[in-house]
Amino acid sequence: MEDDFLKLSSILTGFEPLDAKLGRLYYLEVKKAAGAQLTLLLETYKTHVIGQPGNPEDLIRACIWNVQDLRTLSQAIINLWYTAILNFGAVSWIAPPEAYFDSLLWKAIEAHPPAISGGYFGYWRYPPEN
Repeated sequence: MEDDFLKLSSILTGFEPLDAKLGRLYYLEVKKAAGAQLTLLLETYKTHVIGQPGNPEDLIRACIWNVQDLRTLSQAIINLWYTAILNFGAVSWIAPPEAYFDSLLWKAIEAHPPAISGGYFGYWRYPPEN
């Protein structure tokens, strides 16, 4: 199931490969929050997307995105990967700081998280080289 969660997450987020260690953490938290609904989502993915002819994104749109409960869970999973925050039903969970720093948001906007520059102290004083 974890492997299917990671593969589905890649399609939903548009990023591949995703971090497997982070995927395990996220899978376990989503499983706690969504339980049977996550099982249904992954079973639907395995049955209607994996190995089926056609574009996986189109298949997901047809068999998952058009089902309100599955779409809501899928949106929560996308949000989790992009922000390291899970909001689903009554559950609100914030991932450890390392996960926040590895959030897809920073890759998508090609920036670093606030307060993490990668440069030495005072580097901002000099103009960029490129």
